[in-house]
Amino acid sequence: MNQIPRMFLAFQNLSGAVRGALWMSASALLYAGIYFIIRRLTDTVPIMEMVFLRGLMGMILSLPWLMRAGVDGLKTTKYKLYGLRIGFVYVGQLAWFYGLANLPLSDATALMFTLPLFSIVLAGLTLGEKVGSHQWIATAFGFAGALIIIRPGMIEFSLASAATLFTAFTYAVGQVTTKALVRTENSNAVVFYMFATMTAVALVPALYVWETPAWSDWPWLLAFGLLSAPAQQCVTRSFAAAPANIVVPFNFLKLPFVALIALIALSEFPDPWTWAGAVVIFASTYYIGRRAARAARST
Repeated sequence: MNQIPRMFLAFQNLSGAVRGALWMSASALLYAGIYFIIRRLTDTVPIMEMVFLRGLMGMILSLPWLMRAGVDGLKTTKYKLYGLRIGFVYVGQLAWFYGLANLPLSDATALMFTLPLFSIVLAGLTLGEKVGSHQWIATAFGFAGALIIIRPGMIEFSLASAATLFTAFTYAVGQVTTKALVRTENSNAVVFYMFATMTAVALVPALYVWETPAWSDWPWLLAFGLLSAPAQQCVTRSFAAAPANIVVPFNFLKLPFVALIALIALSEFPDPWTWAGAVVIFASTYYIGRRAARAARST
């Protein structure tokens, strides 16, 4: 009976960097499952409707926290930052769901690995996290990895690929604003605001295209909602525990998770170009993170 409190205490006693890495690793596993569910649902449920339902179910799952914290838990002065965050995340989700519906699952996931590169650059420009010349060069190599996956000139550069890269940028803005928010805001409030504002913003577009889901879709929609809230919690707590340049490389665990799911459920397996591009992107992001960690220890 005492095991859970002991495990919780042991986790809390870990360094911030380790806790941040574990939270991000957990989010990678949860999001791998979410990506497969999105792919499954886009055949029958309109994308704008899915974005609304995700926000609604995430908000409902966050209500127990709100009931404990009360209205005082939502007090904030960061309205502009919350607004910026939801604007980019909403548009990014529409683009992301389109990419997942029209690309092989592993290709879409690998292209999204440019997100940490965008995130690290934006964190340097807006949060004051130092980005040196070596990191800029590594970032350029990371984007070259994306070109390896896309192979412009060898295969057609599709709208789905462009949408996925655009999603990486918009989600990076979301990550940077999350990092700024958790400096002063409760992490549970940050998650609740995201789902609540997502629900409000997505309502009218969803009603415009609304199609009542079939009974066979509801278990998937329920799983979609049940995974979304804890996945977002894991990301938020990861950024609260450690700097962005330390935790974001652990996002790369998504590819093996996604590849395994896609192989079992969709008979898809990433081609050598996808793995090669993903390795280049990972190497560049890992290098950036290592240099940042060494710089932090030397100060």
